[in-house]
This record gives sequence, structure tokens and C-alpha cells, in this order.
Amino acid sequence: MTSSRSTFSQITETSERLRLKHLGAALFSISLGALAGSGWISVWMLIDIAESPYFDFANSFGLVLAPLGVAWILTAIGFVVIGLPLTMMLSESEGECPKRYAAAGAFFGFLVPAFITSVSGLNSQGLLLFALPGLAAGAVTGMSWGRWRARFVNRSEDDNSRRRSNPIHDLIH
Repeated sequence: MTSSRSTFSQITETSERLRLKHLGAALFSISLGALAGSGWISVWMLIDIAESPYFDFANSFGLVLAPLGVAWILTAIGFVVIGLPLTMMLSESEGECPKRYAAAGAFFGFLVPAFITSVSGLNSQGLLLFALPGLAAGAVTGMSWGRWRARFVNRSEDDNSRRRSNPIHDLIH
């Protein structure tokens, strides 16, 4: 674990504004991933329901949005359980790159649903029904988060290169 910071005082303190930016980027990435993984299911359901002679948009609205809600929750769980530890590992090894996040998201987005589907005994069609949307959700979430992290890391390095260390602070610590 090498660090590019030469002194303790160059470690930037996390402000409330920065935390909110990270939270916003995480929520945006999760939402994009959930839409990529399940948006097509909602559209398919809407088309199927609209063709029904008993179509009532007001009553069908929740049913059409249900896949998006489920996908958002599952994508958020994957982001917290897999994505955030991955972020920590990649940032420590200075290997952050949007393509790495997207590849890891696609890999785990496919692997986790595939494992759960195979353990539960569903057939291969059930496997594809869950694993392929997981792959799409993971890849899009990873790419979006990776782009945010790339912008954030580049901005932080620029700020740190412009900021001088405080010699009094370095003496104290």
C-alpha cells in the first residue's frame, strides 16, 4: 500500500459537501444500473398489459414499475457489498479505471444471480432471466461509478498538487 501523500497534513479531510457528492454519484450509478438491468422488462410488461382488453393504466402502473424497484434494491445491495470494497481495493492499489469497474460489475452482476439461480434449482432459462439483467446492471453501475471516481481522483490530485503542506501541522503530528 503505497501512498502518494508525503506528509500527514496533505490528507484531505472529508467535508459534508464531498460526502453528499459521493452519495449522489452512488445513487445515480445505482439508478442507471437498475434501469439498464430491468428497464426492458418494464417496457415489455407495459406493452403486454396495454394489449389486454382489461388494461387500466392507473392499476397497472405499480406492476410495471415493480421490476425497476426490485432491480434498484438488488443493484444497491451489490454496490454496497461488492462495489464499495472494490473501490477501496482499487484506490489503495492506485488502479482505478472505469473499465475495471465495469468489468467487475459485469462479472459479479452475472455471477451472483447465476450462482443463486443454480443453487435454487431453476432451469437454464431462469438462469438467463436473472443473470443477463444482472450483467447489464453491474456493467452500467460500474462504468458510471468508475467515471465518477476517475473525475474525483483527478480533481483530488490537482488540488493536492496545488496545496502546500503546513510545516507547523507536520511538526505537531
